[in-house]
Parts: sequence; structure tokens; C-alpha cells
Amino acid sequence: MKKLFSLFAIAIAMMACAQPAKVAGDQERLWYDAPAGRWLEALPLGNGQMAAMVFGGIADEAIQLNESTFWSGSPHDNNSKTSLEHLDEVRQLIYAGREEEAEALINKEFIPGPHGQRFLTLGSLRMHFENMPEQVEDYCRDLDLTRAVAGVGFTANGVRYTRSAFASLRDRVLVIQLDASKKGALTFSLTQDCKFPFEVTTEGKTLVTRIKGVEHEGIPGGLTAECRTQVLSDGKVAAEDKQLTISGATHVTLLVNAATNYVNYHDISGDESAAAKAGLAAAAKLSYKKLLARHEAAYGEQYGRCSIKLHSGANAALPTDQRKTAFQDSDDMGMVALIFNYGRYLLISSSQPGGQPANLHRASGTTR
Repeated sequence: MKKLFSLFAIAIAMMACAQPAKVAGDQERLWYDAPAGRWLEALPLGNGQMAAMVFGGIADEAIQLNESTFWSGSPHDNNSKTSLEHLDEVRQLIYAGREEEAEALINKEFIPGPHGQRFLTLGSLRMHFENMPEQVEDYCRDLDLTRAVAGVGFTANGVRYTRSAFASLRDRVLVIQLDASKKGALTFSLTQDCKFPFEVTTEGKTLVTRIKGVEHEGIPGGLTAECRTQVLSDGKVAAEDKQLTISGATHVTLLVNAATNYVNYHDISGDESAAAKAGLAAAAKLSYKKLLARHEAAYGEQYGRCSIKLHSGANAALPTDQRKTAFQDSDDMGMVALIFNYGRYLLISSSQPGGQPANLHRASGTTR
């Protein structure tokens, strides 16, 4: 997500499909009338530790994940051991107007590499819904900036399906709620994949994915991550071939937590499995409504510190991607307010006390 400003304008979505009782206004709501076709169109969620990109698929949903301490490489010192002895030579070259020679010497002796590491994705949670038609009615995909909740909703075969997701600022887990208007109409499989070495297993009603970090610029990979997704449902949950199958459900709550063996910049002796289990166990003691209320309260303390209201114009009723395209030739200053609020949302989602500072990547998290 190095292209944050591109995200401001592109990764847009519609709010409150899954939570129709509270609908944000056109200056605090991003929405699409179709699933995301590419990564930049997915909806970003984050709590400073975990992050997700929600694509809003119909028969197949993908939610890409990351955790803020999952990096390539391992602890190392990339400070040059030879720079000091060449410092005076660099100065003399600069004083003599020989800047190109000074630059070449700096590149060789001061910053020879490695130059740093990159964040690693945890891969994607994948859900496949049985007997779901390709064409549905009343589709919307949204992100409510006032609540930091992403929603997906549509009608298929006479059944209204809704999903909501948030990365809890209070309980530090990703929460995904799925509901159907017809009893027992939810049947789907749940698994996870990743582009890095990984293994998927099940423990009861919990999907467990273990991922190994990779080398970068000659620094061997030393970090390992564990992602755990617990299923709470009124339907049947069964383990089948490295996946969980949920059948005959009306309501399903997925609790997702991840951790790594990272302790600090020079210590990776942590127990990622114990940390992932602990956070998940604490969240599982709370109902979905309680988790949502705690998240909204914690998020609202930060988001509610300022507000802006500008004239919107007729284009405010358009899906946000269309509204963005039409912005240049319109009087829709509400779009400016929307971008301002989206920026605040991304910063809150990217960095929280005790974690790492916002760095243009954290809200959505992907490989760089």
C-alpha cells in the first residue's frame, strides 16, 4: 500500500449493507455496487496490529490479512562498518566539486546494503458459498468511516445475505459476521492460503494457519506467524481436508487473530501460537454485539475528535468510484470531505498506542 494517496481515491466502498439501521452520510461513507475486481478496490480494515482487505465476493469471498510484526529477514545490523574511514574522503570530493565521485563512494562504503526488509502478508481467508448464483440483486459493498465497519449485502434466490467486518481497536481481533434472512441458508467452506510457505490445520472449530517468513537481500527469514480463525455458529461446523465447512447456519461469527515470534527488533524468541490463542480466547468470551459496541466506542474516541461538512452536490448519490470520476467537472465538495475523513480513518486504523507508527502500509498490509 505504498500508494496511499491512490488508495484515498480508489479503494472505495458502500457502508451499512450489513448494518442497515445506522447509515453514514455521503461524506463518511464509501461504497461500490459490485465486488472488488482488484486489490486496490478492496476495503481496508485495521487496528494497528491486524489488518484486512475485504473484497466482497459473492460465491467466493477473499479477505487478505496481515499482522504488523510479520517481516521478511531476521534481526541484523545493516550499518556500514567502513563508512567512518571514508568520511573525510567524501567531504574532500564534495569540496572539490566532484559530487558524482562522492556519490559513488557513498553508495559503495556507506549504504552497500542490505537496505531493509518488507512486510509479509498472512495470505487470504477464503470462503466458498454453495449454490450461490453469479447474478444477485441489490448488491452493495461499503465502508462506514464513522464506525470502521465494512459491509457486504445482496439478495440471492429470495434470501438476503449480509456480512460485516471490523478490526477491533478494543479487543485487537478481526471480527466477521455473516447472516442470512432464511433459517439455515448459510453453507460455505473456510480455508486460508498464502504465497509464502504455510500449513493449514484445524483444531475443533478453529482454522489454524502457520506461515514461515522468507529471506530478503541475503538476510535469512526468521519470523514465523500463526493465524487462527474461530467459528461461532448456529449451524454445523466440520473439519474437512484442511478447511472448515459450515452448513445449515443462519448466523456465523468468525474471530480472527494472528501473532508472530517477534519480541523486538533484535529478539524473535516469542511464542506466536500462545499469543494468537490468548487473544482469540479473550474475544470469544464476548458476543458479537458486545465486540462491536466495544470497537465502536474505542474507535469513536479518536474519529470523533473533529468533523467537516461541505456542500455535496448531485453526484453524492453515485457509487464512490463513479463519484470520483465525475469529481473534476462537478461542484461536489463533499468528495473533498470524504477524502479527508478517509485519511483520518486510515491513520487511526494504521497505528495505535503500543504499536508501530503509520508508514503508508499498515492499514491494509501486503507484500511490498
